[in-house]
Amino acid sequence: MQDFKKVQIYNPLELDGLQKVVQLNFKDQPYLLYGGSFHSTILENFLKEQNIKFKPIQAPGSNDPILVPPLEGPDYLVLGMGEGALYFKKRLYTGLHDFSRDYKIGIDEEQRNLLKKTFQAESWTCF
Repeated sequence: MQDFKKVQIYNPLELDGLQKVVQLNFKDQPYLLYGGSFHSTILENFLKEQNIKFKPIQAPGSNDPILVPPLEGPDYLVLGMGEGALYFKKRLYTGLHDFSRDYKIGIDEEQRNLLKKTFQAESWTCF
């Protein structure tokens, strides 16, 4: 019997392997946004797909004039950012690590643990 909220995986590009990740809560549901070249682009694409409007902010970790979606907004709160390795065909999860230089935020440990529990409940191999 499941006694936790499973993390929903958002992988619209159907990518596999080591990718950038964004951990967030969206409408009180934990999500892992997976894949893409920049954390801000991954977040922006998800928010646009959900019809969430936001006012871009200056990237907290950049001296260049880079505008990015804020870490918090209507119905969402970003918990962490970094990289993760998911192999969907092999049902293999090797963990999350690293951080976002533009946002100056790393991986959220609580959601990392919840993600591992989610994969274990779905019979993935986890390291």
